[in-house]
Amino acid sequence: MTNKTLITGFPRIGENRELKKALESYWSGKTTFKELENVGRELRRKHWLEQKSRGIDFISSNDFSYYDNMLDTAVMLNAIPVRFRNIENDVERYFAMARGNATAVAMEMTKWFNTNYHYIVPELDDSMEFQLNPEKIISEYQEAKDLGIKTKINIIGPITFIGLSKTTNGKD
Repeated sequence: MTNKTLITGFPRIGENRELKKALESYWSGKTTFKELENVGRELRRKHWLEQKSRGIDFISSNDFSYYDNMLDTAVMLNAIPVRFRNIENDVERYFAMARGNATAVAMEMTKWFNTNYHYIVPELDDSMEFQLNPEKIISEYQEAKDLGIKTKINIIGPITFIGLSKTTNGKD
């Protein structure tokens, strides 16, 4: 029996905090989202190739996020709180959900289990029409595949997602 190696999620921030710097530059209006996307793409490429060079058998995709994996999952499922639904631009809506904007308060953050890491708490209500948007997952899987790396796709499971979400209408 041969042992196989995997990493459940590779740190996305970058060896020199490249993602953090690129995000702050984008948020301050010094760079475009296209430039932020380029930094993200380069970090994913670098991280996948690093894992491949180290002999990792099961390399993950969909472990990268510009802000938060729970937020990414909420967006993937179209679990968009009412106060953000009028924002038509996907990028603007994503960061408004994370950070708030002039008309809507950000979604709550709380600790991931008993760690010092935080996540965006999905807000669920009866008016939501869940609909799968797998674009991010497929895009990142294809990115890695184009590098010759077949990845395992990381997805936050439904029990975890529901269990760590909150309802806004008092229902369970």
